[in-house]
Amino acid sequence: MNDGVTSIAVITAAAAADNDTDLPLLHRALDDAGLAHQLVLWDDPGVDWSSYGVLLIRSTWDYVERINDFLGWIDRVAPLGTLHNPAPALRWSLDKHYLGEMAALGIPTVPTVYVAPHDPANATLPAWAADWVVVKPTISAGSRDTDRYRSGETQAIEAHVRRITESGRTAMIQPYLDRVDQAGETAMLYFGAAFSHAARKGPLLSTQRTEVAGLYLREEISARLPSPEELSVADQVNRWITRRFGPLTYARIDLLPHTDGPMVLEVELVEPSLFLETEPGAAARLVATLAA
Repeated sequence: MNDGVTSIAVITAAAAADNDTDLPLLHRALDDAGLAHQLVLWDDPGVDWSSYGVLLIRSTWDYVERINDFLGWIDRVAPLGTLHNPAPALRWSLDKHYLGEMAALGIPTVPTVYVAPHDPANATLPAWAADWVVVKPTISAGSRDTDRYRSGETQAIEAHVRRITESGRTAMIQPYLDRVDQAGETAMLYFGAAFSHAARKGPLLSTQRTEVAGLYLREEISARLPSPEELSVADQVNRWITRRFGPLTYARIDLLPHTDGPMVLEVELVEPSLFLETEPGAAARLVATLAA
């Protein structure tokens, strides 16, 4: 695969290219497979997207502040039929209203209340509110505009909700599941229809946080062997999204521990870190999925 027509565009953002730890491993795996590839910025106006056989979205992490531009770019390249993941899956995964949809289907998800721009910010906190709650926008990445509050800090919670809704976005409020403080999150990675590997993500909403390139909060990442319960929940989600959107090149399903069992926090189909460094052979499995 030596010409541009059959090469792979590995798509990133200018601010993310040097901070995406997956990229070196992915490039090496593509080289090992003999697949031509090029790192490309999603917002580069000079790119001829039709010259690539595969458009592989990776670290387009600046889209949150430019969501309309990013959606417009998806619409422009989607007709080429080379976009991974496909446009319907991307659009669905960009907005965390999907958690309400999944909960209605009986999938165990972190309970979520939504506050739209024209809703009152002082709505009563739901009955599930425990010691702490989390406030964030429905469209976000890297835990930006996300914080936790004691459930009694009503004024601070309302102020955060207003900051989100006054910018035209929808806010979401969730209980803070404090078992994450010891256990961390579990990121379940799927390539195609198959489970690849899992990673432990340390709790992000601590008092000490480090922001990287204005894009995301620095995470503590390590390999993890998922429990049978975590694997069961993630498999259920992956089967459901596969039935809905067809086979996906990659999916990351983030789970939080709870007394009732693992709960889905996010389903990342757009630009998730895949934590390739935590699992030998993961990058090669991703490339094999692309080649297939």
